[in-house]
Amino acid sequence: MFTLKKSHIVRLFLWLCLSTIGTQAFAEKQPEILSTILPIHLIAEEIAGEHASAKLLIPATQNIHHYTLKPSALRTIKKADLVIRVSPNMERFLNKTLEGKKVLTWMELKSIHALPARMRHTHNYVHKDAHETETMDATKLDSHLWFNPENARLLIAQIAHELSILDAAHAEAYTKNAQRLQDNIKQTEEHIIKTLGDTTLRYAVFHDAWQYFQDYFGVTAPRTLNIQEGIPPSAKQVKELRGHLLEDNIVCLVASPQSNQALLNALVEGNKTKIVILDPKGAQLPDNHQGYAGLLAYTFEQLKSCKGQSHVH
Repeated sequence: MFTLKKSHIVRLFLWLCLSTIGTQAFAEKQPEILSTILPIHLIAEEIAGEHASAKLLIPATQNIHHYTLKPSALRTIKKADLVIRVSPNMERFLNKTLEGKKVLTWMELKSIHALPARMRHTHNYVHKDAHETETMDATKLDSHLWFNPENARLLIAQIAHELSILDAAHAEAYTKNAQRLQDNIKQTEEHIIKTLGDTTLRYAVFHDAWQYFQDYFGVTAPRTLNIQEGIPPSAKQVKELRGHLLEDNIVCLVASPQSNQALLNALVEGNKTKIVILDPKGAQLPDNHQGYAGLLAYTFEQLKSCKGQSHVH
């Protein structure tokens, strides 16, 4: 008859215990947090660290206003323990899908600093001087919250809180990750403020997505060009706008990747104004971007190139 020695029994018992512990650890489901856009995702993944799964719903290269949910995206939403969005207005295509889900809405956080969206004009174009009073649409708020670091701090604290509820065992880790991110943001802010100094940046924005950055850091665009989508300005209007760029000594025309390149070229024709393509959602971030703080730093580095004066050829 086969018998086990006492030492073998002990080893077998220990092996079974370790196997059970390993299986349980493997079976533990990490909290899944889903961010709608890249700026939120950059924040969420830094807080999640190795203990939670952070996923991005809408690739930064896609236009959120024309995004269509695919079956794979619907499955991802269904699996998520927490969905983080900017506002019901910005991601309105998700409102019905998110019914019954745990949703964190950035715009609805207490003490959020929200600016009224600058009104879209019905005519083809509008130019605004820096010292003119902008017309504000009080019924809508600008959704580009992420360009104000104070807004980011509010979201960081709330994400860390929500993750600590979902996964209390790793609450301390989430808190530490959040604090590390806060420190990185502070360092980036200090660098931007120190580098900027009293410098005046001579740039015009083609897409009005930067007012939070301008408001927070005091970087005012001398001129804003709002070109109505789908209705290009006439040759006469292009000539007039080009004249305004020359008049204001605009060094850079800041536009998004979706902007009409032919129109951009026409606007800078006849002067040394350069075109700076800058995506507000961070689609152009390099691989070593260093998260949300990297998005702030990258944005500033692009705008920083707009120092000085432009001159006619």
